[in-house]
Parts: sequence; C-alpha cells; structure tokens
Amino acid sequence: MNRKYAVVLGASALIMAATAWVTYPSSKPKPAANPSKLGYLHCPKCLRERMYTAADADNPCPYCDKRLVATEESIKKTGDPGNPYTLMYVLLFAESVAAMAAVLLVAHKRHKNEEEDFLYINCEKCRQKIRYREQQVGLAAMCRRCGQTFVYPEEGPDE
Repeated sequence: MNRKYAVVLGASALIMAATAWVTYPSSKPKPAANPSKLGYLHCPKCLRERMYTAADADNPCPYCDKRLVATEESIKKTGDPGNPYTLMYVLLFAESVAAMAAVLLVAHKRHKNEEEDFLYINCEKCRQKIRYREQQVGLAAMCRRCGQTFVYPEEGPDE
C-alpha cells in the first residue's frame, strides 16, 4: 500500500474513533430532577406515558419491561426524545465522506508542469489527430481509432 494512502486512512480512522468516543451517548443515568416537579413517566421503547407517582417510578413498563423515565413535561408536548446515537451517526457519515474525498485527492495524478506544450500529428491511415508530449518522441505507439502503429516524430507536421 502506498504510504500516502496509509497516512490518510490512519488519520481518518483516528479522527472517526475520537468522534465516536466523544459523541457516544452516556450510559450513566441523568441526575434526578426535583421530585416535586416530575409529572410524567414514559417508556423510552414503546413511548407510552402515564402520570408520575413515586410508587410507579421504580417499576418497569408493564408493556415492554423497560425502565420508565421520569420527566417534568409530557412527551406528547415535547415530542419523542429521539435516538441518542443520531449525532454520532451524522458526524461519522460526514467524516467518512471526507475520508473518501481525501483518498481521491491523494489518488488523483497531477501533472507536474501545467504549462507543458503538447505536440500533435495525424494518423497516416485514418487522419485521427493524436496528441503527445516531448518525452514520448521516438517511442512506438498505436492509433486508438484504427490500430495503425507508428513512432512519435521529433516535430509534428501540424505545427
């Protein structure tokens, strides 16, 4: 593997690992809010909701056995809390697109001399215009259209 590719892919992997580590949702329970302000219990899996009572706060959801979450506002008003992994997935997707763009940028061959002049000749058999560089003078070549073989001349007759 080319060293440039290894550097680009290694840097991309490190950046993506750091992003995943920083944005991964915490498994720690959020600090409990003031119990006097809590008004609702909802299930994060089935999204069913009921009024808050201290006795029901420790019980699991009767429908899916998930732990109930106490909130001050109804999720019917505030909406579904959403997937906690969404931010991480979006950032990792954007970084993977950037990594692919970096690989394409490294893979793209650049001409060293943009000011370089090309020489031109016409194929003797089919008259196809053929472009070549000065470094190719004296090399054997073949017309792409008709297959006629020839040697690139010193100076093209078209110039």
